[in-house]
Amino acid sequence: MTKKTTPSSPDVIPLPAAATEQGDFGFIGRDIEMHTLECALQQQSQAGLVVHGIAGVGKTALIQGYLQWLQQSGRLKANIFWFRFDEVRSFEYVVNQMVEGLFGANVLASSMKQKVDNLCQVFMQNSFILVWDNFESAGGTSYLDVMSLLSGEDRAQFKVFLQRLHNGKTKIIIISRSPENWLSETECNRLLLGGLQGKDCRQYCDAVVRHFDIVLDEDDPAYCDLMEKLHGHPLAVRVVLLKLDETPVEILLQEFEEDFDAAESDEGIACFDAALGLLETSFPPEYTAVLQFIGLHQRYVQLNTLTDMMRNSDLVTAEITIKGCITVLEHVGLLCPQKKDIYTMHPALNGYLRRHHPAETAVLSAFVDLMGHFAGHLAPKELNVQRAPFYIHSANFHCALFLAKTLNMDGHIVALSQSLAVFTQNIHDFEGAARLYESLVGHYSQHNDNLGLASCYLQLGRIAQERHDFVHGEQWYLRALTIKETQGDKHGMANTYAQLGALERMQQHWVNAAKWFVKAAVTFHNNDDMQSVARVADIYMALLQQSDVRTQSEMQQLWRQSGLENTVDSINGLIKPPHKTKNNLGN
Repeated sequence: MTKKTTPSSPDVIPLPAAATEQGDFGFIGRDIEMHTLECALQQQSQAGLVVHGIAGVGKTALIQGYLQWLQQSGRLKANIFWFRFDEVRSFEYVVNQMVEGLFGANVLASSMKQKVDNLCQVFMQNSFILVWDNFESAGGTSYLDVMSLLSGEDRAQFKVFLQRLHNGKTKIIIISRSPENWLSETECNRLLLGGLQGKDCRQYCDAVVRHFDIVLDEDDPAYCDLMEKLHGHPLAVRVVLLKLDETPVEILLQEFEEDFDAAESDEGIACFDAALGLLETSFPPEYTAVLQFIGLHQRYVQLNTLTDMMRNSDLVTAEITIKGCITVLEHVGLLCPQKKDIYTMHPALNGYLRRHHPAETAVLSAFVDLMGHFAGHLAPKELNVQRAPFYIHSANFHCALFLAKTLNMDGHIVALSQSLAVFTQNIHDFEGAARLYESLVGHYSQHNDNLGLASCYLQLGRIAQERHDFVHGEQWYLRALTIKETQGDKHGMANTYAQLGALERMQQHWVNAAKWFVKAAVTFHNNDDMQSVARVADIYMALLQQSDVRTQSEMQQLWRQSGLENTVDSINGLIKPPHKTKNNLGN
């Protein structure tokens, strides 16, 4: 979810960062579509409105322009949550982001039912705008070469969420390349977005011509014919206008028609592909490998990582070739420079490159190898260190993980899965993290890796504990404990005992918690780890203070029987008669 960055005042509702972005020429035209959008959101009873159309036609730009217009005209009365579904892996992640934004992080441990109920109550009674961008990633579409990122269960939960907000004050704008026909008319209305037409298209052409100082004969019949065949697709129009500087329009028209007629894809995609094919006629052969590598990326390309992986593959080593290709793609608007050699990919670029420049095995392996090592490097880092690289490369890491499984690159499967799981858990997407660890469980089971299994079981236990799912948390911890005991891993056993104690403590089962902590302390002591013994003792003293007098007596007896009373000074106080204290947690 994007953060709000627009400066706010008492009278201005801030826009999320994703809604403030603009193309090279700003927002042009679309008055009719804006009016249709406004009427639909004001009048429809459905919670959702699907704005759909082919890649690059301007769907996201329309919503950005609409929200900016609302804010500038003083008509924006609703707060906004903006999600990019090409980085969403679970329904729970979206819920938790909204819950944390509205109610605070302390509420995240509530049950999913309670969180969804609270959200629906707020959204039914108050005006919000939720934007679900790149929603084609939710279900995937084979004809658009988009892989599904959400499970059937997750999609069903989004469907129910839309149903529950029917006739409410909150509206959800769903931006997708697909009409999302799995959502019924009860759940959402639909708006098909085509290319720029009439004066809007002429205004866009004028902006491109002025910006690039292009000499243009708008009365040329061949030019008019070519523009008509492009159906106002902004990116296709830009590519063709730039090609007019070096190629006569008659030749461009002929080449376009040949490519379009030879295409076997949907008419809209065929039109776009034929226009981009005109761009490639002047590409040197060395660009082919560069395009294959770029086609594996999602959302962002970072020049230094692209250069490194290409050098490691030995396919392209000349940096001037890589930068030359990047420059051409940037010139036509397929790549947009950000900062520190980071480029945003036009949403249409990825699909085009995969259709026309599928990556060879050497390219796939080099991509996975670099992303695997990079992800492994990030896994042990703190969240504040992970945030920036994962913001850029999270989708690339997921793509690399999919390819690693396809190519049986076991080491990178583990590194990518672990790194993604750790980060996903850190950002409170517990369901997404659990699925990654469960996938690793399958991998470790296939390879009879008990050490890896125990590690996954512990992490799954911690996730269940975070979600207050104590039954499954205990089951995962006990599975890990069984492996630790079989291997004779005393330190691992002691840590797992302590984890089970913490689980019981969260449920205020003081005596059960005490038994596990005593067992942990004894095991640490027998393993000459007195620092850990002292740590457990501190926890034990805190347990005494939290419990009632009767329970304190039983817990003190447990500690006396352990034989640990004289091990370190800080523990001696445990065997003294306890002071009467209030049960703080109970109160």
